[in-house]
Amino acid sequence: ECAPCDELHLDILARPESREQLDRFDVVLLDIQLPDIAGTEVARRLRQLTEYQLTPILAFTAHALDEEVSDFLSAGMNDVIFKPLEAAKLDIILRWCSSAKADHISQ
Repeated sequence: ECAPCDELHLDILARPESREQLDRFDVVLLDIQLPDIAGTEVARRLRQLTEYQLTPILAFTAHALDEEVSDFLSAGMNDVIFKPLEAAKLDIILRWCSSAKADHISQ
């Protein structure tokens, strides 16, 4: 069962200062068009870290062709979220991630 809305918490980090900051996230909403590195490369690097093997990584983009979506998934992303991100859709994503985390903890 998902946590009620008032128990969901969202932290936003544009550029982590250290690896320790990354260790606290339950889901990664990863913009594909980053200024210094491709979002797919970030996803590949995150998947190499033990603590991110099961963490949902969601590509965040304004548009994508079917081939690009395949590239995102091949890079280790779980799904694609299209901009603009509406509050109701974000709530569904956070509830899904909360539920997925609870499933992993209970196993």
